Amino acid sequence: LGGAFAVVVAKYKLSKGSERVEVLERVAKAGRLWALVGLVLQVLVGLWYILSLGPAAGLFLGAHPVGTGMLGLAALLVLGALVLLSLARDPLRSSLSTWGFVLLALNLAPMSVMRHVLRDWSLARLPYSPGALPVKPQWGPFIIFALGLVLALALVLWGAWRAHVETKEVKANA
Repeated sequence: LGGAFAVVVAKYKLSKGSERVEVLERVAKAGRLWALVGLVLQVLVGLWYILSLGPAAGLFLGAHPVGTGMLGLAALLVLGALVLLSLARDPLRSSLSTWGFVLLALNLAPMSVMRHVLRDWSLARLPYSPGALPVKPQWGPFIIFALGLVLALALVLWGAWRAHVETKEVKANA
């Protein structure tokens, strides 16, 4: 997904009139290659993982309609993305690379549902009920989170202010 995203970003920069066309072409070609190699590796690892699940593999191979349907949909989306990215010989100027990225992004939904199906199956075999657990407030982690959030927001605002000031200075000197 990251490689395909690099292609889309390069295409966006080109559409906005970037003068660094050579760099954008290299980024798009490298992103396409990374997307294709990553997809092939993910398919191989995914097949190995499903087959290594033992009895739970049946959830995706016919025993569970939602799991099986989501695996089929995910396979079609990945196959479509592979075909589109493979056909996009000039990824910077081809709309096929953009559609390949869209299919990969859409693939996140069936993969999430498959993860949910597997998690439900795994937890159903255990004497586990989240509703039966006692709820105790833990203020320490919340305070650390809140302080980190405030610090992060302050840094983002400071960076935006610095960029604004520098942009005004550049425009004033031009």
